[in-house]
Amino acid sequence: MAISDTLLKMRIGSIIVWSVLGLLSPTLAVACVKPALLDQADESQREALLKVDHSCKKGIELLHSGHPLEALEQLKQVATKGSLLNADIDLLIAEVMYQAGLPVDQTLAAWEAVRAPAQLVHARRFELVQRLPMGIAAQLLAENLKRPTHTALRARVRRDELGLAKAQRKVTANYLGVLLPLSGKFKGVGQAILRNIRLGLDKKTRLIVRDTAGRADNMVNHISELEQRGVVGIIGPVDRNAANEAARIANERHIPILRLSVEEPLTTEIAETDSQNGESNDPNSPSQEWSFRAFLSLRSQCRVLVKYAHRRRLKRWAILHADSPFGIKIARSCQIEIEAAGGKVS
Repeated sequence: MAISDTLLKMRIGSIIVWSVLGLLSPTLAVACVKPALLDQADESQREALLKVDHSCKKGIELLHSGHPLEALEQLKQVATKGSLLNADIDLLIAEVMYQAGLPVDQTLAAWEAVRAPAQLVHARRFELVQRLPMGIAAQLLAENLKRPTHTALRARVRRDELGLAKAQRKVTANYLGVLLPLSGKFKGVGQAILRNIRLGLDKKTRLIVRDTAGRADNMVNHISELEQRGVVGIIGPVDRNAANEAARIANERHIPILRLSVEEPLTTEIAETDSQNGESNDPNSPSQEWSFRAFLSLRSQCRVLVKYAHRRRLKRWAILHADSPFGIKIARSCQIEIEAAGGKVS
């Protein structure tokens, strides 16, 4: 998220909390403790309630006047008396801890106990998770995987991991790795792609090219070598299996990779195969964070065509395709989309 967005959330949060205190002030000026309880109390009970009322009101006054640490001392005295108060004591204590600049993990825990106002709670939790020291988010999740901020904490853990990996991996700015089949069955494709990549280079960029020979079993060695050379990223491979294996390894090592394979999204028919190859439906899955596709999948291309025909009320189809593995794959992909939209292939 951009810094301006974060600052905006912080600003909104500050406006809201003072608005909340402003709304409470007229009521609290009369009594912090619920008036009905004071009316019903006997003399000894009333004395105890007035002490609670005094500490609560004193804490709020100190918070208003910019003395959060002193306010916290007062409010802690009534922290267990929430049922007696007009004010939301959890909200007040959480805001006091925030204003006082207490340890971020402790303040976050206080805000996790607050439910409303929702906009303020979201803004404070978001900011506090971002302010956690590196590594603390993982510790907090280890203590409780179901805590209210678990989604934001998981995102922060991933960010910490990426930052650590970036700090540890030495990168040479003008080195770019290329994994292509320059021999074997797909050498013609690989050589053509390499020529086109070189056409788009500037004079400073240096390609570190490795021949995959269309195989997936040598990816570890290739990527290890590219990693040692300090490439900023990798282009390729072309073959599906090689591309999936390369993406898996590159993601584990936090190396950006642009796959050149035309891959399918998950479907019930191919879910098992894709799962074995490291694919995932979840865009936030760790297996996808460093991996990018250069092309639309076959299914997505067919889907657009089918939607266009569906809008024109065309339901009968004929498929002409090359008698090759790739041609058959295209036909199968399109047939799945056609039938899913209620069409029929003749």
